[in-house]
Amino acid sequence: MNDDDALKIVDSLIALIGDQTDTVRAGKVFGRWLSVQKSFWKYSFSNVMLIAFQAKQKGFEASQVAGFQTWKSLGRWPVKGSTAIWILAPNFRKIEDRVTGEKRNIVTGFRSVPVFDIAQTTGEDLPVLDYRNHGDDMGLITALEGEYFMRGIDLAYISEAEMSATCAGAKGFSRGSDVRILDTLTGAEKAGTLAHELAHSLLHFKDGNVLDRDHSRSTLEIEAEAISAVILSAWGIDSSASAFYLAAWQGDSAKIKESMSRIANTVKSVLSNIMHEKCEEE
Repeated sequence: MNDDDALKIVDSLIALIGDQTDTVRAGKVFGRWLSVQKSFWKYSFSNVMLIAFQAKQKGFEASQVAGFQTWKSLGRWPVKGSTAIWILAPNFRKIEDRVTGEKRNIVTGFRSVPVFDIAQTTGEDLPVLDYRNHGDDMGLITALEGEYFMRGIDLAYISEAEMSATCAGAKGFSRGSDVRILDTLTGAEKAGTLAHELAHSLLHFKDGNVLDRDHSRSTLEIEAEAISAVILSAWGIDSSASAFYLAAWQGDSAKIKESMSRIANTVKSVLSNIMHEKCEEE
């Protein structure tokens, strides 16, 4: 895409994905999803290990774990006959500082608390954010694979088992000069993941494949997904689903605007290569 007129669409597409993200954040589906996410605790490493070990003994992998009252508030209950997973919860006691008079809580011990995984419950379905891009890739996969090759980034497709061992639940990951993508992805979802991880490689790693710590994880994900969405849109693929991913990472039009130049420069760098090839083919 050497034409200046063609490159002008990038800024408008960035603004569009920002507006779409704002719309998602204001919607009922995202509001309920966010409320549900806040219902789940972030467990300590020790409790995560306890949960994983007991779930494996029961024949499943734990994903969402909460106590009886939390599940009840979400419209779900443990299935009859389900045995609880036991974790450790701290006991607190309030004390008063003899010098300052300030009151604070101290941990005095731990107690066993029963929790249940979603696989052990039944009831209302929890809201799910579908941020997968659907449909055909329209040749974008091949174009992006060529971009990886041209830039010297090692790209490989790996199995779900290999992905789980490194980055459980992910569709892909970047280590700068190395990118791995789940081998079951197809179509626009695969193209979007390729664009997302390419964005990480180009924008978020310093010399020696060191991840840039100057920005928060939220900012890194917002930038990478915004870049992916714009590349797909410029190629003619509907990327509106990316707005759910951006919203889940606390993205909105204001945060996207903060990274406008970084997003735009990376998008233009990629599009100037792959769109030029597309135009030649057409």
